[in-house]
Amino acid sequence: MWPSENPWPLILLLTVLGTGLFLVWFQRKDARYLAGTLACLLLSGGAWYLERVWVTPREEVEAAVFGITESFQQGNTERTASYVSEQAPALRLMIGTAINLIEVRDDMRVSDVLVELYAQNTRAKSRFRVNATVHGRNGGFQQYQPTRWEAKWQLEAGQWKMIDIIELDPITGEEMDRLELFRGQVRMIYPNS
Repeated sequence: MWPSENPWPLILLLTVLGTGLFLVWFQRKDARYLAGTLACLLLSGGAWYLERVWVTPREEVEAAVFGITESFQQGNTERTASYVSEQAPALRLMIGTAINLIEVRDDMRVSDVLVELYAQNTRAKSRFRVNATVHGRNGGFQQYQPTRWEAKWQLEAGQWKMIDIIELDPITGEEMDRLELFRGQVRMIYPNS
């Protein structure tokens, strides 16, 4: 993990070191210790600033997870599809169909986002939880639904695009087959996907 992804351990270490140097300066009145304290303070600020300006590929994928889930929750088909690869038309159709079938209420919460990069940071796999009240657009059901997902991403023209998604059991993490009904219907339209 890079300091730009989580600078707080480094900031905490520099703060403890700076505090120690300040206490030694306070006892000995040696300017070198005060300079060390000031250096620790400046390095802590630099680490915090670096985290703000330097966005890593892992953070970009995490932002894409939050972006696509928010777009889906808002029912914005076009914006949701913008997070999906053009090379995955079946996935685009499946997501569009899901948006037309269900409405996600405002209590949606995305958590436990884990991102794994591979293929020289051009592919990624994310696992995340989405908990929300789901309502059928045609009436019928309404229930609070905890879910867990695994999405696969690839870097296309500088942006992370989803190429596949799998629903996982929220407790065990094993693959569930609720999406297979959708996938079967979509394969009839896009047989090669």
